[in-house]
Amino acid sequence: MMSAAPNQHFLARGAPGALGRLCTAVRVMGVGQGSGSSAVRTERLMIRPLREMDAREFVRAVGSSRAHLERFMPLHIPGEDDAALFARQLRQCEAGDATGRDWRRGVFDSDGRMVGGVNLNDVRRGLENRAELTIWIAAESAGRGYGREALAATIGVAFAPEAGYDGVGRGASGGLGLDRISALVSHDNEACVRLLSRLGFNRSAGAKGVEITIGDRRVAHDEYRLWARVGVLEAKPLGAFPASVGESYRRIEQVERRAEHRRF
Repeated sequence: MMSAAPNQHFLARGAPGALGRLCTAVRVMGVGQGSGSSAVRTERLMIRPLREMDAREFVRAVGSSRAHLERFMPLHIPGEDDAALFARQLRQCEAGDATGRDWRRGVFDSDGRMVGGVNLNDVRRGLENRAELTIWIAAESAGRGYGREALAATIGVAFAPEAGYDGVGRGASGGLGLDRISALVSHDNEACVRLLSRLGFNRSAGAKGVEITIGDRRVAHDEYRLWARVGVLEAKPLGAFPASVGESYRRIEQVERRAEHRRF
């Protein structure tokens, strides 16, 4: 279920490097209950849930990019064609919004052409709210900065407080209220590593590498993390958070860092 919330904004403030330049005045077109903003508009992109009407455009974008994507992020499961992939992605998008466990969005340009997709998967809530980030960009749209623009907007939604809660029990912003987002990147995906680094991600020190099956290969991946101690103050709604909110995120980070030292 969606509740209209036009003319809300997320604003990057004091953000370092590329994130500060890219996360500026991202307009939220609608807010889903407990699932973050429904659609996010940037200067060149619309980031929104998939719809039935997107089937043809999705198949076109994916069909022309299969070889391009297979090296680092194959989207298909064995025996799945492009149409079946779209049907599965649509179901996952709808289920993620219904349960609040995933935030899955298509990325479209100003002409309505699909340029890729971005996801915040496996949203977990507790002492620390976190999710895993994935993104893909169609072959024909690569090299135009769409990945940076889409990721910057997604970071804004991830770290902004949830609708109806701004950390002190008042206000509404329509974010996911996360404390940390992470991404798994293969060792040889140098372009992705550079992009994440520019947006403030750091390789998780001491974390064991993860092997992921890509096609018929087992590929080693590293985990990269971005913390709300950076992002939440960059992607907040217009108007400053109370000082207590920033302090609460700093305390969460300190708890996590102490836990990491004990773990490793």
